[in-house]
Amino acid sequence: MTASLSNRKEYQDIFHWAETQQDGAIPSFGLQKDDPYEDQSGFNNSFASEAVPGTLPQGQNSPRNVGLPDNEDTEANFPPSNPRFHLSPTQLAWLPFDVPDGDGIDFVAGLKTIAGSGDPTLREGIATHIYAANSDMKKTAFANSGGDYLVCPQQGALDVQTEFGMLCVQPGEIVVIQRGQKFKVNLPDGPSRGYILEVWGANFELPELGPLGANGLANARDFLHPVAEYEIEQEPWTVTYKLGGKLFRSSQQHSPFDVVAWHENYVPYKNDLTKFVNVGSISVDHLDPSIFCVLTARSRDPAAPLADFLIFSPRWDVASHTYRPPYFHRNVASEFMGLLYGDYGGRSGGFQPGGASYESGMVPHGVAYEEFKAATENEPPVMQISKGAVAIMFENSRPFTITDFAWNTDKKHEHDPKMWNNLVDSIVPLRTSFVTSVAMWDLGAKCWASAPAAEHDGTPHGQSSDAPDERGEKTMPVENTFFHSDDSSEDGSVQNGVREVEAVTSAWDTKSLILVFFFIYVIYTVDSMHSTMSTAFSAYVTSDFSLHSLTATTGILSSILGGLSRLPLSKIIDVWGRREGFAVMACFLTVGLVMMAGCNNVETYAAAQVFYWIGYTGIQYIVAVMIADATSLRNRGIVYGIVSTPYLFTTFAAGPAATNFINGPGWRWGFGTFAIVTPVMCLPVLLIFTLNKRKAKKLGTYTKRPDSGRTMMQSIKHYAIELDVLGLLLICGGLALFLLPFSLYSYQAKQWRSPMIICMLVFGIITLILFGVYEKFFAPKSFLPIALLSNRTVLGSSIYGALAFVSFYIWNSFFYSFLIVVNDLSISKAVLIRNIYTLGSCSWAIIVGLLIRFSGRYKWLALYFGVPLSVLGVGLMVAFRQPDVNIGFIVMCQVFIALGGGTTVICQQIAVMAAVTHQEVAVALAIQYAFTSIGGAIGSSIAAAIWTGVYPARLQAYLPPESQANFTQIYGSIVVQSSYAVGSPTRDAIARSYGEAQRYMLIAATCFLAVGIFAVMVWHDINVKKNKQTKGRVF
Repeated sequence: MTASLSNRKEYQDIFHWAETQQDGAIPSFGLQKDDPYEDQSGFNNSFASEAVPGTLPQGQNSPRNVGLPDNEDTEANFPPSNPRFHLSPTQLAWLPFDVPDGDGIDFVAGLKTIAGSGDPTLREGIATHIYAANSDMKKTAFANSGGDYLVCPQQGALDVQTEFGMLCVQPGEIVVIQRGQKFKVNLPDGPSRGYILEVWGANFELPELGPLGANGLANARDFLHPVAEYEIEQEPWTVTYKLGGKLFRSSQQHSPFDVVAWHENYVPYKNDLTKFVNVGSISVDHLDPSIFCVLTARSRDPAAPLADFLIFSPRWDVASHTYRPPYFHRNVASEFMGLLYGDYGGRSGGFQPGGASYESGMVPHGVAYEEFKAATENEPPVMQISKGAVAIMFENSRPFTITDFAWNTDKKHEHDPKMWNNLVDSIVPLRTSFVTSVAMWDLGAKCWASAPAAEHDGTPHGQSSDAPDERGEKTMPVENTFFHSDDSSEDGSVQNGVREVEAVTSAWDTKSLILVFFFIYVIYTVDSMHSTMSTAFSAYVTSDFSLHSLTATTGILSSILGGLSRLPLSKIIDVWGRREGFAVMACFLTVGLVMMAGCNNVETYAAAQVFYWIGYTGIQYIVAVMIADATSLRNRGIVYGIVSTPYLFTTFAAGPAATNFINGPGWRWGFGTFAIVTPVMCLPVLLIFTLNKRKAKKLGTYTKRPDSGRTMMQSIKHYAIELDVLGLLLICGGLALFLLPFSLYSYQAKQWRSPMIICMLVFGIITLILFGVYEKFFAPKSFLPIALLSNRTVLGSSIYGALAFVSFYIWNSFFYSFLIVVNDLSISKAVLIRNIYTLGSCSWAIIVGLLIRFSGRYKWLALYFGVPLSVLGVGLMVAFRQPDVNIGFIVMCQVFIALGGGTTVICQQIAVMAAVTHQEVAVALAIQYAFTSIGGAIGSSIAAAIWTGVYPARLQAYLPPESQANFTQIYGSIVVQSSYAVGSPTRDAIARSYGEAQRYMLIAATCFLAVGIFAVMVWHDINVKKNKQTKGRVF
């Protein structure tokens, strides 16, 4: 009698089946939950089973007592096949293959071949497949006439009907269906996905235990065979035969599953992998992976098996004077790996349940540098390995060839080889293993990584070259080799937030993906509405406090903090998760809006701006990362363009709405309204991510790692170091102290000679120097990703973004006030003209995205169109943004800038993402946003410095005598400025002062933007059609 646990997921959580044994009670070493069938235990035994008693008498194969015909299965040869294939001497990997939506894809229709070696017509070789099905096989059966199938379901159980009886196979189990045996697969749990190993010319056997003796590895008693069960159906059936790699269909008028009785040992069977008895080292060193072999198939070479099926499942590990991860090695065998469930820490974040990886023989591999370093710096612990996870490996002594499907699918990706860039030169042991093992030593750890050359976009893998590759970097051996571990570790190199989002995108369906894009669009709509209206409110807020000229100043500190906070935020969302980071930023934004609604002085308003901009820029950044997670690189520009289109209608709506608030309940209610709307609009995205995270847990694609064991104080210290809090404070404080004096000096009696201004400048410079010294010599971990900044495409695109923002914030800081005061426009018209840039750039961005998608290139758009047109537009405004100039010329310049800016914004984003791996996208975007925000702060400072240095002096000089007494009120409020009649001497003096200040500002803006063309010239023009950064279900 056997017992079952109540929930199937509980089986995955058991560390080993032995822990379920109960002293003095019925053994609980039972079948998995919901297995409805009776089985026979053993391996390679002679079995017999009768569905009708007496149909199989002793000593006879052809009895006459019940009038049934007999049948005997044998093996035969087949015609040749002509497969198309590719060779890869280096590593390949695939993200989880999609389970098809809808209905109608059964087990046979969902079969896809990944790789193989040999020829089924020669009866020597293997093939690896994946299957992804969503429907039962209806009145159809399948028989592989060429070899044996070993099937490992990864998602969803299989109800397998064979000629010999029924088998229920669940994730964590395997089923072997031997050559020629007919079977039918139903899906009791709904859609299913898994891996298949096919062998030609041999049957699977238990490996010889040798010195291990009688016990260990897979036990014969844990292999279960069906009992006879038959059905009599006189209906049309289709049987599909696989012959020589091709499929043939045959029709018959009865069910093929009509065997009443059978005997002997050529029978399908299943095995529960969780009952595997692991054997490991309990003294020193890491043992060879062959100790994880479940089944093997012999080849014609007695020294090398045809195929080994291995699993890496939960086990204990303990050793002395060594480290737990496996040694770096080159294995003669080719290896194909899959993950059934859980988190397999020894590989990259791209290795997920339902995905796969492959490496050819003699390709060096091993654990990431961080894992190696951590393991060698600490005493080897007594630890549980692969807890909650089961990974599988198909191993073959010959190189695989890769099918067209596997070679060209968008699920194929390259592992990031930079995980070895930090490896220092040292004496490193290498081991070549298969039949024999020999230790080799190589001085210079980076040199051992050389792999055979493989063509990839014209640049050979594994060869040192001075020629730049597609990403523009010199190709080094270590940067073109795909390393991973043959074993798991307790601590993988992939952070929890990255694992979580990869699991979510792998788990969600098309409906969830569409809903995420829809609600992201809603968030952009709400954000664009309140950001546009907030700009209109800002001038009235500072005017209410008689400090209109602090309009630019209030944005400096908030721009610095909002921009630089994205770098630690990129680490936060990688460590804690996109969902958690998004929720925190929504809180910041809401608090900022509430504070602005209730502020009673400019100081509170400035503090509110800090909260507001950290939250606003944080949400914009995380949403941009979410889009990158959910799109392919070639389509990303289109999506970025589409999600910016809310500005097309909020531009028209924001002006009248702002006017109604200002003339009605006031700007406070404007901020207060969005303080209510914003968190409500953010909830659906959080809900979708939460539900799909739960779905990923149920599917086994995501398991939460154990708690760190740190106390609260230890955690605070840990994250303070990880996020480089001291470095962040130094650079934020230094930039703020250095930039604020440019807008504050005019309020001091001695202006630049004021002690406060001098102290701020001096201490700002000193703090920035201290920041550089601290980051260079003392910081345990720097928040500045120096390695990425050495990539000239990342650096060039970030510098251009900074220069563009410097220019924008110079010419745009007092543009709205200029339209109100000098051009005498209404609020709604001023908002509309001010937002021509937004309106035009968002419309044009979609076209730019389409041009990038179909051309595959982005540099030409920025270099020959975007930057020149932007410089032209800003330069022309030097002459046209003056009193008595027709407003149409300003509109024309705004259109030029809009088209140029709409081009360069998309191009610089695509450039920075194309130049890095998918795991680096979040950090690369954070770098670019940090540059642009600092550029915005510098631009605001320059604008404030020019404005406060020019405008008040010109105003005092040009005001008529009767208005001199009102100088302070006029200078401090656009309401007072616009209260004077158009054409009056005072209004003319105000307009003239505006024009002269604007001329200097626009000249400076043009110069900064013109320099940006050199930053664009250094970009590498990467073909985004060939650069794949997908994971899970993406657009």
